[in-house]
Amino acid sequence: MPRASLDQKLLPLAVRFANQVARVVERSTRQEVAAEVRRQLKGVRRSAARTAPRSTRKIVVECPSPGCRNPGVRTLMNFCVEHNRSLPLAERKKLREAQRQAKLKGAGAGAGAKGGRASRTKAARNAPSSSSAG
Repeated sequence: MPRASLDQKLLPLAVRFANQVARVVERSTRQEVAAEVRRQLKGVRRSAARTAPRSTRKIVVECPSPGCRNPGVRTLMNFCVEHNRSLPLAERKKLREAQRQAKLKGAGAGAGAKGGRASRTKAARNAPSSSSAG
């Protein structure tokens, strides 16, 4: 019976050892990558949580067009879709300004539509007060 050479005996051991080393390195790499991904995602969640707390309560506004009972759209200067399309821009601006003035007068009397919150609007802060005139 011929004797196997030393290389033939060591080759299967070397292959088995190399496979074990590769598995350990692969497992370690996967764990490190997973940990880094978790760290990155944790940062994303935290920053999204900081910007998320916005009020989900919808602000209902009235269309400034006389006699209109449709709710207004904030991005359309508070006009309903129908009046935003049908009225010319100059007329819409005039009606919107009248709506602002009516809101300011109501806030000055303490009977604002939002329970007095109208007095804290930018227009109300910038309006000249009647007590300082003269």
